[in-house]
Amino acid sequence: MDLDDFSRQFDWIHERFLHLTSARDDAQRDPQRFWEETREALGATMEQMRVAEEELRQQNAELEESRRALEMERQRYMDLFDFAPDGYLVTDLNGVIREANRAAGELLGIAPRHLAGKPLASYVMLDDRPGFRTSLNRLLKVGRQEDWVVRIQPRRGGPYDASITAAVVRDFDGTASALRWIVREVVGPAWWAGGQAMVPPSRAGRVTIGRIGKVQPDEVESERLRRIRAETEAEALRGLLHGIDVIVWEADAETGRYWYVSPRAEPLLGYPAENWLEQPEFWSEIIQAEDRSMARAHRARCLRDLRPGEVEYRVVTADGRSVWLRESVSVELDAAGKPRVLRGCLWDISRRKKVERQLYTDRRKLAEHLADVWHLYLLGGQLLATVELGPVLEEILASVTSLHGADLGLIRLLDPESRELEATVSQGLPEDYLARFGRVPVGAGTCGLAIERGAPVIIEDVELEGTGCNGHRYGPDPSPAASWAEVGRAGGFRGTFSVPLFSRRGDLMGTIAIFFQEPHRPTDRQLQMVEQYVLQAADAIDNARRHVEVREADRRKEEFLATLGHELRNPLAAIQTCAHLIQPGEVAAESLAEVREMIVRQSRLMARLIEDLLDLTRVSRGTLAVRKEPVELADVVARAVGHIRPLVQDRRHELTVAIPEGSTVIQADPMRLEQVLANLLTNAAKYTDPGGRIELIAAPEGDDLVVRVRDTGIGLAPEALPGLFRLYTQLDAARERSRGGLGIGLALVKSLVELHGGTVSAQSEGPGRGSEFVVRLPVGVGPRVDEGSPA
Repeated sequence: MDLDDFSRQFDWIHERFLHLTSARDDAQRDPQRFWEETREALGATMEQMRVAEEELRQQNAELEESRRALEMERQRYMDLFDFAPDGYLVTDLNGVIREANRAAGELLGIAPRHLAGKPLASYVMLDDRPGFRTSLNRLLKVGRQEDWVVRIQPRRGGPYDASITAAVVRDFDGTASALRWIVREVVGPAWWAGGQAMVPPSRAGRVTIGRIGKVQPDEVESERLRRIRAETEAEALRGLLHGIDVIVWEADAETGRYWYVSPRAEPLLGYPAENWLEQPEFWSEIIQAEDRSMARAHRARCLRDLRPGEVEYRVVTADGRSVWLRESVSVELDAAGKPRVLRGCLWDISRRKKVERQLYTDRRKLAEHLADVWHLYLLGGQLLATVELGPVLEEILASVTSLHGADLGLIRLLDPESRELEATVSQGLPEDYLARFGRVPVGAGTCGLAIERGAPVIIEDVELEGTGCNGHRYGPDPSPAASWAEVGRAGGFRGTFSVPLFSRRGDLMGTIAIFFQEPHRPTDRQLQMVEQYVLQAADAIDNARRHVEVREADRRKEEFLATLGHELRNPLAAIQTCAHLIQPGEVAAESLAEVREMIVRQSRLMARLIEDLLDLTRVSRGTLAVRKEPVELADVVARAVGHIRPLVQDRRHELTVAIPEGSTVIQADPMRLEQVLANLLTNAAKYTDPGGRIELIAAPEGDDLVVRVRDTGIGLAPEALPGLFRLYTQLDAARERSRGGLGIGLALVKSLVELHGGTVSAQSEGPGRGSEFVVRLPVGVGPRVDEGSPA
């Protein structure tokens, strides 16, 4: 698996964990299943990590195998090079020696390791040097192999004639880069005296010439074949060293001076090979400063222990790049058992190091993600400990501040009516700040901006920002605009961070704000953690609100049942009393009609209650339907007024009805429209003190018919208006005056009006100042249309 494959695999793992952390509904419905899925994902992730590690180990093993093979080939080349019968030399284009084998050292009278860096011309007799230079220049100009004879003056011993073969070595682009030399000693007639051969001290690479100056055929042919074989093998090994991506080197064990560096050093590091041979401290100088002492100590340890070893360090290339190298060092001993030669190989392991760094980074990121997931899981579990809104908000604020290491925090909830954010729960903020900035409009401050943008807002330092309210006024402060710095000083903070709260339906709920006493910018990890936690927090708040609503609904339902029992008991009691009165002999004939009228009236009241309950059941099930037909408005209003007239007369109200003159026909269900108007008029009569006024006014407005029912009754408080049409809702002040009622009339009115495609609303100037209910219905005159099935 290469780095790209591993990165793609890690991206997939990361996406999987983001999916798990965002699966909020599953986590809340079945935490155990969510945790099992998380553990399975962790197991799969660790398995992928083990596969990546195994592939990396295999790549290292293959690299190690290649290194050993190269080391063996290199050793073979060095053996052939050292034990060749001829003297072999490699010089630069100026004739400065770079490499020399043992035979060359014997011919020049100096150990091969001391020849590196010395000009070959210095071993030519003084008289022959001009001719040597001429031949060398001709060789460089012609660019082919040249043969000539010169007199050599070795370091030790007398001069002798030597046959030299020189050839130009070229790089892959054809540029001359070095010279390769073969040196042989030539023994001629001068060594013969008195018919006896005067053989000089033994030297390698000697060619013997007879008395008449001709070369002995057998010896010459054998020498030629050996030379060809040695040159072929040496050339093959040189080609191998050129082709492989490894730097091979050899240095003097005592001085550390390099004798040989393979051609790969220049393209890999950018420095000419001559730098290694001519500058004793070159290797140490190009090592990165942090690794220099370690690399030196490794070579010293190899020399001290006389054992091979490996080390990894960084070098700086000629163009300033940092390259990781792995160095393998071995020690060659002389006959006395002392270190003679250091040999080594250098591999470019930058790609492997990049993979290792990426693997380490990915492991660290994965560990952080797992830790974050676990932390969020624990925090989410704490949110499940309670369903009360107050404790839930306090737990959320404490968790968010702990994630950021902050001491100050604030949760604001959005008031959808006023579009203002109200401080609900705070931590560490002064009371003066809360009193002044407790309510802020959308768009003001970091909280208001977070709501307006639907995204987190960060202010690193409030002292460096301008106006903080975007033209809005904060709370009761009469100033038109408060600056960020002013707000920060009031709250005792410099940095702040706000994130919006969304419900699972996407509705804005409020904000969470965190404050820092010093300038501060959260890290990306902290931001991601908070955003993930806020998703759980919004669900917890939503659940707590639902719990409050359910509890309130249960309370209203219990009150409804109690009221229902009371409402049914009164007519039943009257009917029972009348039943006893109409027994034979118990009531006079003249009172029988009055008793019968009471039974009928109480029976109608019970029937009305039961019918309302049945309609409410149909609404909740979605089976309540209307049968529209052309309806004369005056007829519907007359029947509705007739229903409530006894109540109006009993309470001495003044009832006024104003409808358009002439015929006003609308498309509606006559029975249901009558029920809507009767309920509104009944409520107006019940909740208006005796002697009050009630008005029913109907008039067309555009394409709608608007019916207004006004009274001079007890009125409505502003906070009561939003929940007025909810089921089982009864106002405390109204219960004392209701003379019955179950709190279902207005809910039923709203449902019936909406089934007609209209709307109903209520308004009041306040308690004791009367109320007004407005019904808007589309006129929709046309042929009769049936909608739904009969109730």
